[in-house]
Amino acid sequence: MRAVEDEHQNAKTANANANTISMYLDGATEIPAPRTVVDHFPREMLYHLMVDSSQVNATHVFFPSATSVFGTFVRSTHVSGSYEYGTVEQRWGPNPMSVFPDVISGVAERHRTLYHDGPWPTDSLEEAQRIQRERWWITKQTAHSLNGVRITKQLGYILASKAGNQMRNAALDPTHTARLQDFASSDGGRPSDHLRFREYLLSKNMTDHESLATAGALPSSTASNCYHFQNHTGIQITSDGSYYPLDTKLVSFKGSMVYSPQQHVDFTSGISMFSYSNVTGILSVYLAGSSFLNIIEPEEPTRAAHGAAFYVSPVDGETLQSVGEDARVQPIGPSTAVSTAYAAARLLPIDYEYLYQDEAELCPEEKFARLALEAEDMNLMDLKDDDTSYVDRAYLIKHLLDTLDCGTTFLRSSHLHGNGVGFLEIITWSHFLMEAPQGNRLQNVFGWLSDDLTT
Repeated sequence: MRAVEDEHQNAKTANANANTISMYLDGATEIPAPRTVVDHFPREMLYHLMVDSSQVNATHVFFPSATSVFGTFVRSTHVSGSYEYGTVEQRWGPNPMSVFPDVISGVAERHRTLYHDGPWPTDSLEEAQRIQRERWWITKQTAHSLNGVRITKQLGYILASKAGNQMRNAALDPTHTARLQDFASSDGGRPSDHLRFREYLLSKNMTDHESLATAGALPSSTASNCYHFQNHTGIQITSDGSYYPLDTKLVSFKGSMVYSPQQHVDFTSGISMFSYSNVTGILSVYLAGSSFLNIIEPEEPTRAAHGAAFYVSPVDGETLQSVGEDARVQPIGPSTAVSTAYAAARLLPIDYEYLYQDEAELCPEEKFARLALEAEDMNLMDLKDDDTSYVDRAYLIKHLLDTLDCGTTFLRSSHLHGNGVGFLEIITWSHFLMEAPQGNRLQNVFGWLSDDLTT
């Protein structure tokens, strides 16, 4: 894919920090996320999901809340020349509050990449293995005994730095989001021929590559993802689940967290559409991503500074219309005090074994029931409110940390002891628990399909 010249590439924005992320450095240095304009979608995804025919009618597909849906996916990241095929587990439901704008529903999901083509770095895994190989026994014991302390300190840093909001601000261009909304409503909401053709090409790629994923192959990577849909008259939320309109353009946002073999976080904005084949019984969900932010190894400032990039294309992926000026703003600046606190937390050794324990032993039925009941009376979004009292904030943080025992299968990588609970894992956990409905918060994060781990 060739980059095209953007006449507004160097335009000044309302804030000098518009294209930076500053939450994990020394309080003075920032990570740039410069914008590049490209002439086709920077990322595309396609899911083939197994749904019962009773869930689909002439106009909608229905997903029961907090219930696992399984299928396959392909993810083509054109700007990096990376292609993936694998399996997916999803849980759909209402999304009553979100860091993304005007969201009404969302999906928690786990990707398991079984085949990949293109660059596939293993830096994060190799570093985790090196640390464990060279670690003294006493350091391993210290990591285990202080795991809760380390997590608490990092969570405090993430809340104080508003790390999630900083990432959102770097990933979303308000001008681009407005154009997505206009495009979604154009032509009565019907997908264009170009979108249908792009979906067809990905579907063909999926069929062509299924044979390359050897039966019983262990995943080479896993990702914990969120998938959010903006409010739309065709999306209906009920007490039992959610309905999505077929053959309709929907504005959507997607976040992906990969912990190993290379740690990275990325965000995609674009248009999604659902289609169902009565012949095959397959539900297809296609995402045409027209903006894409990628951050490599966010816990390592030097690497992140060289690996953060934001790509944007025309919203239809077809016409070389102007994408407008870069309207991203970053009102949250760096803080020496906050960064110092984060650095102090990172001095504690990370526990690489915690996430790979038996989740059923960490979170037995009695504990799950107690925490699920507790969750019904807790609005974790209050953690973002500066007016929340210290006592209430401490209570909410304790709940957030207690529930980690019930979500280890959601946060672990596909490589045995390949990751611990660090910055990326904590921000993922906070995001999912804060935005999930309180009534089924734990049901959304507990008991994900476990992988046969690569050693």
